[in-house]
Amino acid sequence: MKLGIKTPSRLHMGLIDLRGDLGRAFGSIGVGIQYPNVVLTAEESDRLVVEGEQAARFKAFAERFIKAVDAKVKCKILVEKTIPMHIGLGSGTQSALAVASLISRINNLKVSVEEAAVLTGRASISSIGIGVFKHGGFIVDAGHKVDRWERVKKERKSIAPIVFRHPFPKDWLFIVVVTEERRGLSGDEEKKAFDTLPTPRKEWTTDLCRLVHLNLIPALIERDIETFGKALTKIQVLTGKCFEKIQGGIFASRLAEESCKKMAEAGAKAVGQSSWGPTVYALAHGMKEAKKIMLSLEPLLGSEFEKRVFIAAADNRGARIHRLD
Repeated sequence: MKLGIKTPSRLHMGLIDLRGDLGRAFGSIGVGIQYPNVVLTAEESDRLVVEGEQAARFKAFAERFIKAVDAKVKCKILVEKTIPMHIGLGSGTQSALAVASLISRINNLKVSVEEAAVLTGRASISSIGIGVFKHGGFIVDAGHKVDRWERVKKERKSIAPIVFRHPFPKDWLFIVVVTEERRGLSGDEEKKAFDTLPTPRKEWTTDLCRLVHLNLIPALIERDIETFGKALTKIQVLTGKCFEKIQGGIFASRLAEESCKKMAEAGAKAVGQSSWGPTVYALAHGMKEAKKIMLSLEPLLGSEFEKRVFIAAADNRGARIHRLD
């Protein structure tokens, strides 16, 4: 048996509640996008072999999953394409779940995506990447049950429940900007950041909840991009305020902030930062508007423009696995 898999990326658009005083922390919003992708092929083998870009990283995901499920059949995995690591596009979750899905299929295991996320350590905070992998589209999760005021990053035995999922309009396009070479926080650095976050103001989390449930979700259902965009930009600002102490401002860097300012001035319906950055994005209605907004960044980014900016539609399908033999 020879299999292939292709995953979407994801934009993480904010955390809803970082207070934890109601016994539930985090809660996330985000969306799948069609590019960049993890693309793998796998076939049965007498031992585990992983070749290609980021091979050591993918092998570590495979070894952890094989040990957790006691898989009998090993495989040879070829990594054909990857999502760059730690830039805010969800590389870790898409990579781990892609590997787990191939190993599960080759071994005829009935391991769900949710179970695989827990077994590969991808259930610590957000379920956006998990939902995007399984379904695609726009996702809202409710965060994790915690002790009151707790908001630590740790491995968990279940994923944050997904409470809303909806296809994203095909003509609502994202201008995605990887503003710098540096990477966003991950691993122990990210855990330390959550441990040291100040408690956000109650009015911030109240506003976030209202914006998500009374503006963002109904506007998406009604295909009202103006209301959706205004709400999303406000959500991103409030999320940035919650992390201001850690990242030094609403955005992770001055270049990220300047990129969003340029895109807003060019007519973007929304602007924001994905996760810890350095990736930021804008929302546009149609390709003509998207190209205009994209070109507004050329003077700011100069020779790096073509390398760092691209237009992506939402992904409403999730990861796709197929037989190759």
